Amino acid sequence: MRIMGGVIETAEYTRDVTRRDPLTGTARRLWTIRLGKAWAELMKLDLPLHYDPSPIARLEHGIAQAVARHVLTHRAGPQGGWTIDGLIAAVAGELGPQARRDARRRLRSDASQLATIGIVIDGGRVHRAHATPGTRGAPAR
Repeated sequence: MRIMGGVIETAEYTRDVTRRDPLTGTARRLWTIRLGKAWAELMKLDLPLHYDPSPIARLEHGIAQAVARHVLTHRAGPQGGWTIDGLIAAVAGELGPQARRDARRRLRSDASQLATIGIVIDGGRVHRAHATPGTRGAPAR
């Protein structure tokens, strides 16, 4: 596909639709955002997700959320599972030694919540459980 364009085509205030501003308590007008054609075409080609995102949002640490999204958007993991350090590098980039240790600790502290999503941490490996609660067949990547 060859197409050029931006993400947002236009952004303008609505004429009469307002909501209460939680900061000031006054009424504020809402925005109407029109997405660009190029962005809309790219979104049509994007992979659909078939899992409930709320359990992921309830995870305490961002690194666990990122790992969960990574694992759930892959049809199958590598033979023997992902390595914890490999997943951390995939979702956070290369980290220094202390940051990597912190990421491992945070990921392991969310292990029980990850297990309810269907992601199991076993030693230094991460596996996707065969039947993931709340999913209807995770998409391939």
